[in-house]
Amino acid sequence: MKRLLILLLLPVAVFAQMMAASATDTHVVELGPVGVDILVVEWDNGPVTIIGADTDKITIEAEGLRNGRAVDKDEWLKYCTFEKEGERVVAEFDKPSGGSLEVELLITLPRRIAADLSVGNGDIEVEKVAALEANAGNGTVTVKGTPGDIKISCGNGNVDIELPKSYKGGVNAESGNGNVDIQIGPGFDGAVDAESGNGNVTVTLAEVPGGLSVDGNTGMGEAETNIDGVNRSTSMMGGSLSKSGDGPSIEVNSGNGDVAVLVD
Repeated sequence: MKRLLILLLLPVAVFAQMMAASATDTHVVELGPVGVDILVVEWDNGPVTIIGADTDKITIEAEGLRNGRAVDKDEWLKYCTFEKEGERVVAEFDKPSGGSLEVELLITLPRRIAADLSVGNGDIEVEKVAALEANAGNGTVTVKGTPGDIKISCGNGNVDIELPKSYKGGVNAESGNGNVDIQIGPGFDGAVDAESGNGNVTVTLAEVPGGLSVDGNTGMGEAETNIDGVNRSTSMMGGSLSKSGDGPSIEVNSGNGDVAVLVD
């Protein structure tokens, strides 16, 4: 609303120029999801946001930027493809060599569809998709409300995952250089494996499920827990956590950083 009021106060010529630029900056594609099971994104440069919603279509919005400023889509759209290929919808941005061109991507899709993402440089945010596999070269990865299996590999950046209530899937999350933080809702009955080469790894439970098993190790850092029955050991170089169980499992490892399994 404040932005609209500011625009209305601008001279007519300036307002018209800004509205015309806005109309040409963003590219929007709508695809029917009939027969589509998975979204595939291969993105060289730019943040990617995927949102599962109560919708009967897949909506793709993309906007090109250079040095943080929007550019006309004629300058970047030729490097992008958005199409349906059988059971997949594919979005691809193959950045030209050199320069600072990036494309922001926002996709809204039915919650039943899974996502497979590969982003070279840019943050990834995913909410309420059926299942997820994501590879990030350089950028943070944030995931919320995904009920299915989650697999994340991040070269340089933090990983933040919020699992829904009664999660029964498997999580495999790793960062080469960054923290990994996983929050688990009540009713957990799945498996979590989290690792960082250089960063802290923390798993926080809303409640402790029966039969929980815990395995944690750090090469250089501290091991922490506030859960009854979890054994904790420390040394000059690192620490470990352990608890045997025949139910849900949590494994945390860090080469250089703290590890923690906690109940909130």
